[in-house]
Amino acid sequence: MSGFVLLARKLQRNALWRRDPDHLKLFLYLLMNANYMKDETYTYTTGTDKVVVGYAQYLCSYSKISKDCQYSSGNKLVRWGFSRVSRMIKALEDEGRIKVLSKTQLGSLIRIENYKAYQDFSTYSHREPGRQQEDNRKTSGNKVNNEIQIKELWSVYLEELGGKGNQPTLTAKRKNVLGLLYEEQLKGDDNYLDTFRNVLKAVRSSDHHMKERAWHLPESLFLNQERRERWALKGSEQIHKSTAHGVSRTWSIDA
Repeated sequence: MSGFVLLARKLQRNALWRRDPDHLKLFLYLLMNANYMKDETYTYTTGTDKVVVGYAQYLCSYSKISKDCQYSSGNKLVRWGFSRVSRMIKALEDEGRIKVLSKTQLGSLIRIENYKAYQDFSTYSHREPGRQQEDNRKTSGNKVNNEIQIKELWSVYLEELGGKGNQPTLTAKRKNVLGLLYEEQLKGDDNYLDTFRNVLKAVRSSDHHMKERAWHLPESLFLNQERRERWALKGSEQIHKSTAHGVSRTWSIDA
């Protein structure tokens, strides 16, 4: 298959990037195979079934997905079983990334949600606020406006690292770094407070960061973009730990 698809670099900051690689591979597979022609449809028929594949849609069986996405690991051929594909499809659908429109003898008709935005050059024509500019500017120079999320993050911070007695206050600088952390790393994550809590638990388990009070304050932990990204990844890794699953070399026919 020739041609190309557009991918946003910020995918690396998305929760999908931090899941096990199979989910990401499946999503990219569906994205690359979806019908990209806005004014052209494809019609497939078998028996009494007739399926019209429109823009941003892909018709495929779970067995085809398994075959196309198989890979080698060491000396073994890894091929997803039917139940594995089904669970991953359900997970992507629950996250709002895809929609299973129908299931027929021809396969499942899947639509990529937000496909138009993904594949529109204008989506990427502007610079991300607080991203490139931040490289050459101090954190205090960036303005963010997400008061509710900042207060929620601060509340979690006090629970985990606030200590007893006189607790730290939410200063303008702390509001700013927490706002940047949310915008860059946590926004779009339904469980962003859990991710943040896991970040703070990782801090608590670090002898280095717990040696001095100043090292585990927000303005130190999340001072710059590199630190915010690294800590967010630590928090997300604890939520999305890979679980072992069996891999079958045999296949059953899709229902």
